[in-house]
Amino acid sequence: MKGALSVRELSLTYPRAAAPALSGVSLEVTPGERVLVTGPSGAGKSSLALCWSGIIPQSIPAQVTGAVELAGRPVAASRVADLSRDIAYVFQDADSQLCALTVEDEVAFALENRALPPAEIDRRVDQALSWVGLPAAMRRRDTRTLSGGEKQMVALAAALAQDTPLYVFDEPTSQLDPEATARTYAVIDRLARGDARRSLIYMDHKIEALLPLTDRVLVLGENGMPLAFEAPDTLFHDRAALVAGTGSWLPTAAHLYRFLRARGLQLAGRPLTVAAALTNLDRWLEQNPGMRPDMFAAIAAWIEQELAPPSLAVGKSILQLDRACYAPSGGPEIVSDVSLSLTGGEILGLVGRNGAGKSTLGLLLAGLLEPTRGARIGRDGSAAPSGQFVFQNPEHQFARESVIDELMLSLLASRDDGSPQEAARLEAEKLLRDFGLWHKRAAHPFQLSHGQKRRLSVLVAIAAPGRPIIVFDEPSYGLDADAAQRLRRTIAGMRRTDQAVVVISHDIDWLAGLCDRIAVLDRGRLARIDSARAVLVDRQLLALTGLAPPQAVVIRAWLDARQ
Repeated sequence: MKGALSVRELSLTYPRAAAPALSGVSLEVTPGERVLVTGPSGAGKSSLALCWSGIIPQSIPAQVTGAVELAGRPVAASRVADLSRDIAYVFQDADSQLCALTVEDEVAFALENRALPPAEIDRRVDQALSWVGLPAAMRRRDTRTLSGGEKQMVALAAALAQDTPLYVFDEPTSQLDPEATARTYAVIDRLARGDARRSLIYMDHKIEALLPLTDRVLVLGENGMPLAFEAPDTLFHDRAALVAGTGSWLPTAAHLYRFLRARGLQLAGRPLTVAAALTNLDRWLEQNPGMRPDMFAAIAAWIEQELAPPSLAVGKSILQLDRACYAPSGGPEIVSDVSLSLTGGEILGLVGRNGAGKSTLGLLLAGLLEPTRGARIGRDGSAAPSGQFVFQNPEHQFARESVIDELMLSLLASRDDGSPQEAARLEAEKLLRDFGLWHKRAAHPFQLSHGQKRRLSVLVAIAAPGRPIIVFDEPSYGLDADAAQRLRRTIAGMRRTDQAVVVISHDIDWLAGLCDRIAVLDRGRLARIDSARAVLVDRQLLALTGLAPPQAVVIRAWLDARQ
């Protein structure tokens, strides 16, 4: 029986690169198998996926050694166009994948290239859009008007419509809200169940919900070195130190168990979900009733490190929105009657479904858009200050040809004291080392991995102090665990600058350890704004707005019920 995918001793080096992107990767994926590829940002996950269909090196030049076979065919001897019938991709950056002007044309594009009958194309377009939860009314939408999450759903639908034996999902939910993420994983599971020979490969940092859908996990380390390829329960429990040592994410259940075991609690089992972990802990407590105080104290300590402490600081008001509305010319309102204030030294989280208007509200807060109705007012009724906005697509703000020059541009622009260029270079070098980008200092920003681009875009923003308001749009997506935690500490440190910081994110668990307040946006309207802890325990509100409580809040509720 032909394997779905065979990779033998694959190594890859890009032109002018100082180090390889992949180093001797081997794996066999059988028909019907589901594989997760994980590792730190820049470990070569996306590069590996692009080798499977010949895009590297046929379309993207690189020095490649080793061998790849797709459905029994040598990739090196086959055309990308021919291989595309056996493999479909969903890329992490939907903007790099969408090429048609309307949603229906995008989903139909590959099918038209295969000269399928029009009736069959129409049927597949309808089916694919239905699977991802996009209504029929979306068919004629201009793809340029879609939110980041909506673009990802369209890219997913375009792949599903192709009905190939192998699917590759490269961070397909990085910009999706929890509700859309759950729907996406349900679709992925449906794909696998619908055809026992269909193989699925995921490259992702958000591994929590994928593990029940995964047979084996490949871990890549520095320079794309393969470190492990085994069952997820064995990997994330027995070899948790190896995974954590790469800077990669552990599932919450494994992270919690590692914390408890380090405190001397002898726990059996290898749960991969929080629900399974809590069931195991209940069983353990029944068998070890005398250990309840130790167990509860250890879990409380873990929860405390995962949730941000309530802020006691009361800064000065910097900005107020008073019944602010925004509608593009000739279009419907995206933001409606939003009133809120921003305070210096405070971090405000902004959450909601895809298409709820979060990015538009962020642009209003930063002053890059003006309300079409309502008002944007500064302190004591003065003119509202302008702010800074860090876009969710890093490429939108890069302007130089090397990483260090991009950072120096920001540092020099922020100074009016005539500081010499050498001083800016020394500061840039320190920041790049602190953010783990020193080894990429000479690279073009567009050559970075998506997670590295995200790190650079955030670093450029915080290197240019002085704006009283800074808005981060999805700053954590595409980041490995180490980079995400480093970013969270950096943003938390901005409280000392007396800036007002707004963080737009779908990553509720990451926000839970950062924000003082959280605003929930629902269809352009403010559903609630309150302390982070008050919002994150409001399960009814979260459910109504397509969100889910952080895992730490779920575990705290379990703990409260047993003390």
